[in-house]
Amino acid sequence: MHGLDSDADLTFLVGKTLIQVGVGSNEVILYFHTGGTWIRIEGRSSVEAGSERTESDNSLVIAPAMFPLLGRDVTEVVWDRSGTIRLTFDSGAVLVIEDDSPHYESYQIVHGDVEITV
Repeated sequence: MHGLDSDADLTFLVGKTLIQVGVGSNEVILYFHTGGTWIRIEGRSSVEAGSERTESDNSLVIAPAMFPLLGRDVTEVVWDRSGTIRLTFDSGAVLVIEDDSPHYESYQIVHGDVEITV
C-alpha cells in the first residue's frame, strides 16, 4: 500500500463522463470523455448502486458492475492519504477504488500530463 501523496488533487475528475470500460484479465480501464483521462484499476474496487454492492479484485467480476456507469458524469470525488478514492456519479452510484496491495500497483490515474500511480 503506497497511498496518495498529501498534495494529490483529483478534482479534475468531477464533470467527467465515463465513456468506456475496458476489461483485461487483471485490470479494468475506465476511459472518460475529453482531456485524455483514464483510470486503470488492478486492485480491489467496488460499485454501490442503491441497495446493491459488488466488490472484487477480479476484473471479470467487477467490470460488469461498472457497465451501468457508462454515460454517467462524476459529480463528486473524495480521496484520502490511504489511497482510497470514492467517485460518485450522477445516477447516485458510487465507485470505490482501493490501494490494497503492499507489493503491486493498485491503480493508475492519467489526466493529460498528470500521472498518479498508487
